[in-house]
Amino acid sequence: MKPRQEIELQDLSANKTITAGDVNTATSLTVGLLDSLDLTAIFTMFLRPFLHRFLEETGKYFMFPFAAGAALVQAGLKWWEVYLNGGKARTVAEASVESVSAMGVTAAVVGILAAPLLFGHITPLLFAAMVGGKTLWNAGSAIYYLAKGIASPENRSENLKTAANLAVVTVAGILATAAVTAVFVLAHAFLAPLGVAAGAIFTCFIAYNGYKKWREVRERNKQARLTENTPLLGDRPDKKPAPAPENKLGQGAKLTQSLSGQRAESPVKRVPTPAPANGSRFVETNVSVAKVGQYGNKPSTPVDVPAPAQQGQRLARSA
Repeated sequence: MKPRQEIELQDLSANKTITAGDVNTATSLTVGLLDSLDLTAIFTMFLRPFLHRFLEETGKYFMFPFAAGAALVQAGLKWWEVYLNGGKARTVAEASVESVSAMGVTAAVVGILAAPLLFGHITPLLFAAMVGGKTLWNAGSAIYYLAKGIASPENRSENLKTAANLAVVTVAGILATAAVTAVFVLAHAFLAPLGVAAGAIFTCFIAYNGYKKWREVRERNKQARLTENTPLLGDRPDKKPAPAPENKLGQGAKLTQSLSGQRAESPVKRVPTPAPANGSRFVETNVSVAKVGQYGNKPSTPVDVPAPAQQGQRLARSA
């Protein structure tokens, strides 16, 4: 089965980076936090006689059912995690342990509330067995991840971190198992502070993990927004091509450049001209002939240039 961790949820904030796995984890942490607070409150009821009386008369009708309901919800969330992870063996084992523990706690709560005289001695043992069994599972998991982190360099940091988290949960579970056994099985109410300490550890640990998860999701969302708001240069609609450099030359300079280009393209024609005094009537002079319409005038024609001797005779006649 294909993992479904990458399922994205569309919410009102248009946050596309929150996955179904994030929602499942947040829900599990919230339920666990409320469950740990309920556990702390139950054991707090044994610290004073009037609180104990309140628990026996009223509190047990909503505190114990809440604990059973939270256990069932946690089991359901574990199986949802199995679905999201594609049925990994480790996740299936964790969901199975959660389910057995939830059913045991629920049976104990139903026995206490429905038939306290009939199941008065069995339900506390069942409750203690469920809490103790889950603690043993967490302890074994902590040892497994610790050995895996030490033996293999692959994912060592992640494995050691998981082992440390499970070790904290195991310590809290040992305190909770001792408190349940002492208070509910052996009726030693003076050991109720062990249960209060276990509940406090659970509460602080879950709150800390919830804060870390919140920061992780926030940083992921921040990076996603930066990526969306900074597209490639070619994809930016407001990016216009740079304009061509403006030619700031004056009209005279432009005309000069135009004439220069036109002269460069003009053909060269040999025009016969009169020679001065060497007996020859004409000399050849290179004269540039412009094309028709090049300067807005008629095309130029060959011009007979008089020799210097002829120019002198004309000047003498005019004088």
